[in-house]
Amino acid sequence: MAVSAYTGALTVIADVKARLNITGVTDDDLLQTMVNGASRTIETLTGRLLKQRTYTNVLFNGNGYQFFTGDPLTEPLGWSLSGPDTIQQSAWGRFLETPIEAPTAVSISGTAQTIGDDPETKDVQAIILGRPSGLGDGLYRADGWPVGTNNIKITYKGGFTPVPEDLAEAAILTAMAWWTDKDRKYTRLVSFGAQGENVTLEKMAIPTIAKDLIQSFKRTLMVGI
Repeated sequence: MAVSAYTGALTVIADVKARLNITGVTDDDLLQTMVNGASRTIETLTGRLLKQRTYTNVLFNGNGYQFFTGDPLTEPLGWSLSGPDTIQQSAWGRFLETPIEAPTAVSISGTAQTIGDDPETKDVQAIILGRPSGLGDGLYRADGWPVGTNNIKITYKGGFTPVPEDLAEAAILTAMAWWTDKDRKYTRLVSFGAQGENVTLEKMAIPTIAKDLIQSFKRTLMVGI
């Protein structure tokens, strides 16, 4: 069975093959696996789901403030959900994935909220800053987001479309590095001679250049305040 592209894949194998001068299809499954893995690794390192997805009936905890970006809940939840509700939880918390598009549905404790640009006539406004990193977007509600457990339900689109060139390049470089290293069984340590001495380096999950490219996309978590 052919390997499918990961929903959050930040590049396509055609771009990786072009850089590696690969024209055949024999290794497509392996290359797709590497692209999928590279994309997931970049997500982990940035603390974000970067490629746009649709999030439907996602539950969050109200924070008591007017501006809402999600909540940094990371502990096991233990709740049983019914119907179509979902919990947007990951190892880095429950945050709105950005950049966001205006949500299509918002409710608070079961009460539907109106959505629009004018806070005088609508309950909720999408605050879209337009930063290259996509960070900082959120939802504004003049009356605040009442404190509660799973009392906020949102349907929205979040993440990049199209994928920024620097994120795509980071995924390509990582997949290329893994491809180059495939015959060495992912050996962690590499030794080579330099100026008459043997030097041993530990290889990282992604190349240094790729790490530099994704640096500005990292979500900063505030803990203990």
